[in-house]
Amino acid sequence: MRRELIESQGEFSLSEEDFDLIKAKFDFILPENIVEFMIQYGDSFLKECYYENNSIYVVPNYICGKSKNNPNLFEIIEGNIFYGKTNHFPFATDYGGWVLNIALDKLSHGEIWIDRFDSGEANSFVFVASSLEEFVDGLIIEE
Repeated sequence: MRRELIESQGEFSLSEEDFDLIKAKFDFILPENIVEFMIQYGDSFLKECYYENNSIYVVPNYICGKSKNNPNLFEIIEGNIFYGKTNHFPFATDYGGWVLNIALDKLSHGEIWIDRFDSGEANSFVFVASSLEEFVDGLIIEE
């Protein structure tokens, strides 16, 4: 992660123990880079920045942590499971509450997708980037 993207980090980051619990409770096979990323940057607000490719424009705002006042990773996971969205692992939200996810299925494992859950579309997931690194490296700070 590029440190210059972080506006502020709260006290409710994530730990290795949290990810052990997540893996055990939800039976997720997570890419190691997302675990390291979220342990280091969880519960962080980003400076105003955006990611753009040919088909999508994303404005990430918050990297999920354990805060009760901000999007809570555990609650988003529970919501995803409730709605049958078990092939994606949430890691961040945008200003409108859409959730950025890393794909967990074999075909697109490690890719970044955004869940536009209130779009009214049957499939609310839209491809964003081929990897977490591509996504983070492609973030542009608003001037």
